[in-house]
Amino acid sequence: MTAWVVAATEFILLLFITFSKSYSAKKGENQATKEDIGKITEIIEGIKKDLIDNTEKLKADLALKNEYLIGLTGIERDAILNYYKELYSLINYLLRLDLTIYNLDNFNDIDSVKIDIDKEFYKYDLAEGFLEFFLDTQEFIIKKFELNKSIQELGKYINISFLEYKHLFKNANIQIQFNAKPNIEIHKNLNDQTLTFLKNYYKERNEKHKPVSISSLQLKSVIKQRLNVIMTIS
Repeated sequence: MTAWVVAATEFILLLFITFSKSYSAKKGENQATKEDIGKITEIIEGIKKDLIDNTEKLKADLALKNEYLIGLTGIERDAILNYYKELYSLINYLLRLDLTIYNLDNFNDIDSVKIDIDKEFYKYDLAEGFLEFFLDTQEFIIKKFELNKSIQELGKYINISFLEYKHLFKNANIQIQFNAKPNIEIHKNLNDQTLTFLKNYYKERNEKHKPVSISSLQLKSVIKQRLNVIMTIS
């Protein structure tokens, strides 16, 4: 805006000098009449008015652009916060899944676990896609890829484990229905199998969660930098 004023001032001075030279050529030096000076003043005042009008227009345009920028950064901030919410909602959901609640009476309910896991991944994918509209730097893409890979592996392991756990109860149930063995023996074998399975499952699940935890912290650092920039704008 300062450059505008300087340029306009220089233009006014140049116009004044040009007019003065033209006038001198016609009437000689120091012969300007009040009428001529009035014309010069009128031209200068007109230029001043145009300058003021253009400056105010520029101010209005800048204010509108600034308002738009603030609104856009607000949307980006919401996208970041929503991504964080869905990311940790997905991770916490996977870690809260509990195999110990299933038994011979309800093992078929395990089928619904995969559906619920898919729903959580779907919500995360939506939040991720919306954030990518604003944030698509190479560092973000690389860190996000590493995180997604580790989450997918964790989710896949949990899905497979739940199906295998269900298979233990299904086999025991078949043996009970066909009296393949005494019930007490079937229940004892099932109990031993489930205890061993659960021990291995939670140990392996915790191992697969480690890269998820590391990748999420690395990505958090990248996104937090962008969030700090946004907060200074808004």
